[in-house]
Amino acid sequence: MPYTTYAFVALIMLLASILQSLVGFGFAIFAVPPLLMLGLSLPEAVAIALAGTLVQGVSAVIKLRGHIQWRAISLLTLMRLLMIPVGIAIMMLLVELGEARTKQGVGVVLLISLILWGAVRVQPRDRLAPGWGVAAGIGSGLLGGSVGMGGPPCVLWALSHRWSSEQLRSSLFTIFCSTVPAEFLLLWWKFGLKPVHASFLGLLLTPLVVAGTTLGLWLSTRLPTTHLRRAMVGLLAVTALYAVVQPFIK
Repeated sequence: MPYTTYAFVALIMLLASILQSLVGFGFAIFAVPPLLMLGLSLPEAVAIALAGTLVQGVSAVIKLRGHIQWRAISLLTLMRLLMIPVGIAIMMLLVELGEARTKQGVGVVLLISLILWGAVRVQPRDRLAPGWGVAAGIGSGLLGGSVGMGGPPCVLWALSHRWSSEQLRSSLFTIFCSTVPAEFLLLWWKFGLKPVHASFLGLLLTPLVVAGTTLGLWLSTRLPTTHLRRAMVGLLAVTALYAVVQPFIK
């Protein structure tokens, strides 16, 4: 990997951690598409994003451990864990289709996530039927295993609860972090050492992730969050559209 690629990976990890702290979720959504555009394979891009998610998530879980809604998230987390192997199998199919189709697949998932984020108006309530947790866990496991972007179903499910900001963040980070070890092992098993090396690179960038998280939290208290979120959604939409149409342009 050229030295310039390492520099861009470091920059992406820093920006993804800042943006995640600003909007509350989406490390992989901000990291995976640009990592693919750098020329990394899908397993490598997902492995690096998983490392960043783990670093940021463990820090948040430790700080907010008293707010985790263990009983509510248990079924969703179990279903997510059970479906991740199926998602990894889908990733294998994407990789076999080639780099261009892989980028298209990630772009489509990103567009759908953005549409759901903007279109769905969730009404918080005290309790949800267990079936919603099962559905969210299945969707999250499939998306997380296949393209590393399993956050949106979990976020929509969590926002349906009448939880505080601390309860939302701590519960979501717990869901994501609890399945990272299994994802690492499956990537290693199915794709060999390349994702392992990529995850080590992601872990080596821990200081940047911590710095980005701190900066993002600081900015979130001083900048108009509404405008920032709109700008980020616009940037992600352009990235997703480019990934989808790039093969046709060529």
